[in-house]
Amino acid sequence: MPSLFLALCLATVARADATPPWTDHPLMERCFDGAQGFIQAAYGAAGTEDENIRSSPASPLKDGSVWVIDATAGANFQWYLLQPGAGGKLCLTLFVPAAAQVSVRQKGSALAAQAKTQPSPGYPVKQVDFKRAKGAARFTPASCEEFDPAKSGAGSRRKVDCATVFD
Repeated sequence: MPSLFLALCLATVARADATPPWTDHPLMERCFDGAQGFIQAAYGAAGTEDENIRSSPASPLKDGSVWVIDATAGANFQWYLLQPGAGGKLCLTLFVPAAAQVSVRQKGSALAAQAKTQPSPGYPVKQVDFKRAKGAARFTPASCEEFDPAKSGAGSRRKVDCATVFD
């Protein structure tokens, strides 16, 4: 029995230090000729005709970055950030599996992004802050928290496990 307890403790510690599984999208860090090439790789040929999957410039970035958003039914959409890479291709650097809004901004020589969910009534908003250091191939979660938008003050926010924040 002690070995089972030890195994559970080690598994818990390992998970706390692990990269959240949703950051390992199968197309992460792959590059495409453009947003349509990414959409076809992610959704198949039908994806390029799907009115729920759209692309737009990733403002305020002025480097040619593009958002691809899957707005298929629901309050929270899937967000993909494609950024210029080698050979003028667009590379997947950020995947957010469920958010109502995602913003990205330049922060010194690094990039920062923030994703917020639109919860059902009575449930907290979940927020993930991401960072991408200069030269890094992808964004990584820097902090994850949830809060009740009806409450304010320092005590209304609490840290949550980034590995399960979108569950």
